[in-house]
Amino acid sequence: MAWYAILGTSFNASLYLFRKGLLRKEYDWKRFATEFFCVFGAALFAICLATLQYIIFFHILHDIFQIHSIFPLALLLVIYAITVLKALLNSKRDYDLLDIGKDQLIEIPLGERCIRALAELSIVAIHFLLHMLLAVFSSPENIISEGIHQAVGSCGEMEQIFSPFGLPLYRRKYFCIEEQKQKLFDLHCIPGGQLSEIVSGEPLEYYAICGTNFENRAGYITFIWVYCVMVLFIIFYVTLLCVVEINKPKACSCTKTMQHSDDRYGFKSLKNFSLYEKKLNDRFSQRALDDTELRHRLTPVSKKSRLPMPNRLVDYPSKSSA
Repeated sequence: MAWYAILGTSFNASLYLFRKGLLRKEYDWKRFATEFFCVFGAALFAICLATLQYIIFFHILHDIFQIHSIFPLALLLVIYAITVLKALLNSKRDYDLLDIGKDQLIEIPLGERCIRALAELSIVAIHFLLHMLLAVFSSPENIISEGIHQAVGSCGEMEQIFSPFGLPLYRRKYFCIEEQKQKLFDLHCIPGGQLSEIVSGEPLEYYAICGTNFENRAGYITFIWVYCVMVLFIIFYVTLLCVVEINKPKACSCTKTMQHSDDRYGFKSLKNFSLYEKKLNDRFSQRALDDTELRHRLTPVSKKSRLPMPNRLVDYPSKSSA
């Protein structure tokens, strides 16, 4: 469980970093090569990142300080939960409807964006639906894995493995058939149910192992279905909620806008907000007048300019007098 959590979070973080550094926020199918490189690079980098997390949380705490593995696991899950909550809060802040700059960038109609979001979410739904169907219809006892596995040999022979901190760590060098305690596979599909340890003077490495049936199939199906439905509900709810709410800015009072902008613009009172608004309007008006005067001066003398200069606005006939 811990390794799956570490590996999954490492891949998500790696993919995010690769796409943030090499791709734009908008998806572009023409950049398929870059997309593929991001996924391939994230898969390789995730293994390194997962190993680093395992060393920090389990090798140091469990192997060096002899802390029970349940405490590093709990600490790891708490850190992941805090990270997820922080990401959700940051997403809400990024999609804050009081931020006018964000709202002005929205150009895609709501219906089209919903279709795009549902198209991407359907891929996620198919992925989890496959897990749900496999839990119901699969027969693991009929699955045979034939290939290179841990060599079969003596149960008492040990070997030292690499330790980044120089601690002497040991493991069994060979796969011990007599003390095989794995419930996920056995040797029932092999004739006689036995493997020879030596083949042509070398330890046996290429052989087949056989899957086993579920001990409690109903409990396994219940766990997989509850997990998949819960994850799909969270993904669909968060995604569609963002898609719908961003396209419909909510009306807010001037006081609420002022409170939202206190830290950013220094509005401490309603009076300060009005003064800032008046200065901003005066600045825009002055800039427009300066631009009009500049264009008038650049006009050739032979051609009479009809630009509306402030000193001759009264010369223009009105529609009523015409």
